[in-house]
Amino acid sequence: MKKRNLVQKSVTFALTAVMAGSGIASALPVMAAEDDSKSIVALTTDGLTNPIGVDTQTPVFTWQMESGKTGASQSAYQITVMDMDGNTVWDSGVVESGESTNIKYEGDTLQPKTEYQWKVAVTDEEGNT
Repeated sequence: MKKRNLVQKSVTFALTAVMAGSGIASALPVMAAEDDSKSIVALTTDGLTNPIGVDTQTPVFTWQMESGKTGASQSAYQITVMDMDGNTVWDSGVVESGESTNIKYEGDTLQPKTEYQWKVAVTDEEGNT
């Protein structure tokens, strides 16, 4: 009986030490290198991804900047809308803004039954585009 009790106490102590050690380890800050890459994701036109058509002459554009760097932010954007021949229909120019939702199209009237594509260039807080 004493031998069995001793084994149980040893096992209990070993588990407690492991659990306590894991608690200490999880409290230490993680010193991983930050990923400096950025990408633009979740692009939508009038809230739709790759819409077949839109019912408005002035669609709105939305996107998100994804970054592995803590505190990364957008400081400017530039939207370009092109017809399918690659001709620019609207260029917003560089807009100093952190906004990335519901940016309104401000170009010439869009033609019905015509395909357009758009792209956005984003500048981050460090001036990288």
